Amino acid sequence: MLILFANGCRPVEQGDTEPPLARVGDQILTRTELQAWEAAIHTEPVTEQMRTAFIRAWVENAALVYAAGERGLHDDAWVATRADDLQRQLLVARLIELESSASQSISIARLRDYYAKHATEFVWPETRLVVEYWQSSNRQALEARRETLTGARPGPAQPGEFETVSQGSLTISEVSDTAGSLYRTLHNLPLGGISNIRQLSHNFFLFRLLKRHDKGTPQHFEDVSDVIARRVEAVERSSLRHELASRMVEDLRRRGKLEWNPPRNAVDEQ
Repeated sequence: MLILFANGCRPVEQGDTEPPLARVGDQILTRTELQAWEAAIHTEPVTEQMRTAFIRAWVENAALVYAAGERGLHDDAWVATRADDLQRQLLVARLIELESSASQSISIARLRDYYAKHATEFVWPETRLVVEYWQSSNRQALEARRETLTGARPGPAQPGEFETVSQGSLTISEVSDTAGSLYRTLHNLPLGGISNIRQLSHNFFLFRLLKRHDKGTPQHFEDVSDVIARRVEAVERSSLRHELASRMVEDLRRRGKLEWNPPRNAVDEQ
């Protein structure tokens, strides 16, 4: 069986009504698939630059798949052999996944026990700052927001005064901030401190420092619980795979569906 992957692409089907984001031959990328990708990467916020880069990567990959098809590589023996190997790997992975979901989920106590035993492994690799931000194309509205946050202007905001201001949060480090200037500005803020208004690209920004994780300091359990869960799950799956394989070997042997002979010893044959 030949399985083709093109970075999430699928062929055009009759009845498709959703306009594609991109099309290469009969391969299409839909908005639904873009949204699935956004949900899978767990990044906030997903920027237009990130979406554009994803779509470009999809188009380039789909173009290469199209070119391979034009050269008749769908029936190439090299591809067919590796597609068969890949299918076997996927079948086993899916079986383990189903068996894992059927078993009891990993408890918080198990995760905390792992954290306690491996606590020295969990330290911040670089200083990271967790900030809350407000952005707007209207500098005056952002200045009014800053006065409200700092207490420079008492009283409630006027109706609709901040409707052009959007709010969010992000984590920034010296590594992630390519310019470095924003990181240095935020790093000098005290916890809870409000920055001056900064213009980035075409918008104005205001930042408040919520948390500071200094390089080399311990990471709390809450900061790494997802990482620990993936580690423990990998251990559980490895153990489950070995247990399931051993059980199936014995079952197939009893049913006469398995033949397993030891390799001949070349030395004994001489």
